[in-house]
Amino acid sequence: MFSMKFDPRAFDRALDEFGKKLQRPTAFMARPAEEWFYQTEREQFDSQGGAGAAGTWPHLAASTVRAKERDGRGTFPTLQRAGNLKNVLTGAGSLRQLIEVTDNKIVFYLPSPAGFHQRGTRKMPARKVVDPSPAQVERLGEKVRREAVEQVRSLGLKTKV
Repeated sequence: MFSMKFDPRAFDRALDEFGKKLQRPTAFMARPAEEWFYQTEREQFDSQGGAGAAGTWPHLAASTVRAKERDGRGTFPTLQRAGNLKNVLTGAGSLRQLIEVTDNKIVFYLPSPAGFHQRGTRKMPARKVVDPSPAQVERLGEKVRREAVEQVRSLGLKTKV
């Protein structure tokens, strides 16, 4: 015969706490979403858009390159002349106010001029600065899953994963 004592109230409290966290996904999704976003954007800028679903960003028009050289602005990787856009989209902590986690979605608000590049204009082709590939989206799901497991473990509950 085997018997074991346990306090069901402690188990109930842990489940209640876990239930509260699941009701507020922002409690455990914000950090993995931020980390994923910064990593994905570094990949996007380092590959000139090649890491994203749409592929490499269109090159600058020859006339634009000539104008930049003539004005002394030199030649830089696409979207990286001053580095400001890349720094905002890849720098930890810089986007906290631009990421919103709700009950059923994660919204990334793009600072200006990222929105213009994302959509393009009449005179400028779209260069999607936020364009996660299916593999990158899957990586976000994995990061959120790992964070949820950590939340369960923080309550003293064991997991198989």
